[in-house]
Amino acid sequence: MITYITAAGAIPCRIIDGRIEIVLVKGSGGDGSWGIPKGKLEKGESIEQGIRREVKEETGLDLGVLEERMPDVAYSKKDFIKTVISYLVQPTDPTAPLNPQSRSEIAHLQFFDIEQLPPIHRYQLRLVEAAVVTRKYRDWE
Repeated sequence: MITYITAAGAIPCRIIDGRIEIVLVKGSGGDGSWGIPKGKLEKGESIEQGIRREVKEETGLDLGVLEERMPDVAYSKKDFIKTVISYLVQPTDPTAPLNPQSRSEIAHLQFFDIEQLPPIHRYQLRLVEAAVVTRKYRDWE
């Protein structure tokens, strides 16, 4: 029997000294690639509530308005299919330090200049690329 899982996440984005930067996290397990802050929805939780909770837990950032939904991505294993719903969003304080609350899940996290991104989880690459293109051609103050 296959289990269907919905995860919620965000691509926090800021502009520092004219450079566009996004937050990526590297989990404590896995293949060493980077991804967006995200996680499974808790029972009764809305997508927005899940995004805000997961980003706060994994990065310590508070988020502003969920600006633009990115393409949903999915991947499957033998017994489950996970769909990730994510938004491009600005932190309420772009200069706030990254301070994960769930240190056991996160090996590393940082803001990356969108012109110098690290290796990204294969299944998340499409949504990160969409976020980069969206952000490059959008007027955010």
